[in-house]
Amino acid sequence: MKFIKGIINSRWHFIWLILFFILHGYAGYIGLLSFTDLLVLFVEYCVLAAVIYLLSKRFFKEALNAAVYTSLFMLVFLFFEDLRIFTAKWKWIAPVSALKFYFPLSFTILIIGFFVFKRISTPLKRLTVFLNIIFLVYLLIDVVDISSKLVSASEKKNNENATASCDTCAKPSVYFILLDEYFGSKGLKEYFNYDNSCFENKLKQNGFTIITNTKSNYHYTVFSMASILSMDYIKDMGEQTVYNQYGYYKATLGIRQNEVCKIFEKQGYDIVNYSDFDMEGHPAGQGYHLLPSGQALISNRTMYYQVKKNLPYFLARYAKFTGMANELAERYIEINEQRLNKTLEEAKPNTQKPSFTYLHLNMPHVPYAYDSSGNKVLAKWFGNLTLKQKDEMYLQYLIYTNKKIAGFIDSLQTKTDHKAIIILLSDHGYREALNKTLALAHENFFAVYEPQSKGAFQKDSITSVNTFRILLNDLFKENLPLVKDSLVLK
Repeated sequence: MKFIKGIINSRWHFIWLILFFILHGYAGYIGLLSFTDLLVLFVEYCVLAAVIYLLSKRFFKEALNAAVYTSLFMLVFLFFEDLRIFTAKWKWIAPVSALKFYFPLSFTILIIGFFVFKRISTPLKRLTVFLNIIFLVYLLIDVVDISSKLVSASEKKNNENATASCDTCAKPSVYFILLDEYFGSKGLKEYFNYDNSCFENKLKQNGFTIITNTKSNYHYTVFSMASILSMDYIKDMGEQTVYNQYGYYKATLGIRQNEVCKIFEKQGYDIVNYSDFDMEGHPAGQGYHLLPSGQALISNRTMYYQVKKNLPYFLARYAKFTGMANELAERYIEINEQRLNKTLEEAKPNTQKPSFTYLHLNMPHVPYAYDSSGNKVLAKWFGNLTLKQKDEMYLQYLIYTNKKIAGFIDSLQTKTDHKAIIILLSDHGYREALNKTLALAHENFFAVYEPQSKGAFQKDSITSVNTFRILLNDLFKENLPLVKDSLVLK
């Protein structure tokens, strides 16, 4: 009893907070982090907390108050991204979650908190007890959660074959290749007067079916991907803009918890995620900032990580740091290559366990890196371009993308013995077409290779939301009803 009382009244509540943060992060990625990863992070954050505590103790009148401020500091520092996402859940406060507001707000809280606790002369004993109890309770909840997940994972592994709902279905590997901002043939013809039949004919020679009248439901990537992978429209999202923090939160949550991956996992598939979006149990792979693997799966939620990730973009966009912008653009190009190469490295004929690979390529999305002949023209992108010049660079990069993807498809089909299903889809059309008509920017591209085709995609028209409803019905007899095809223009 005396021991418990000592813990509850101790000033070391920030240690429980650190431990809770690490275990809470581990609970989301069980099996992807080692004990060493967790231990190193724990030691690093404890050292940081000790430094904050000792510095605060020099200025504060009470050691207990210095410890309370340390917990405040570590709460803001460690749960920086979690707290930001929490604010995005509520429409009335969601605008605050925009980083341009959230960063200064976080720093302001830490500064005000320092001076408030510094002025308090009496020891905060009740607050100390409360912090110890609340952090220990959350810690206990996470320990129970992790134990439950470990047991569930073990049972799932033992009953892997029993959980599949279609034992008689053929289960080829599936490659979902997303070409970001690739204009569909109708859009290319109307906006650019460009005939894309050469690329389409090449795909047809490779056995692809081209959906001629296809459109995306949304004209922004995050909303389009949430709709595609959740196989439904996003409810109550508000205005379709990247500045809509509430809608952005709902879309990213939809991607994280998407139904497509759940169904593939139920059928015994491995999930390979080469995109910028986290999915439950399958973090973003080959990302544009820091590759979230190992310790970074947890540390990417901290203030330090988010500053390191977003500061270059802020400097490039608002401070007009051309060098920084060029470095980021080069990184985009490098990541596209890495994702293509990694996909081919891992491609193989169906083994005992098939895979669902989501390969997201920012091509022909900005920055427009190459012309149609493969010459690097990135330097031109940083000038003050007119719309006509942007249009020309986009079209040139699209033609380059056609050549790149055609070669990639040849290699992928060879490595998979032409047995894998390949979906080649764009999330939306050319964004600048919004200036002409909203609907034109929804003209996207859609091609499917099914080695054992049952004619599921032999359709005159389709919108992206029904892509996997059609495929999963065809593959696993899911009986998913198609939703109404419509465009979300605002």
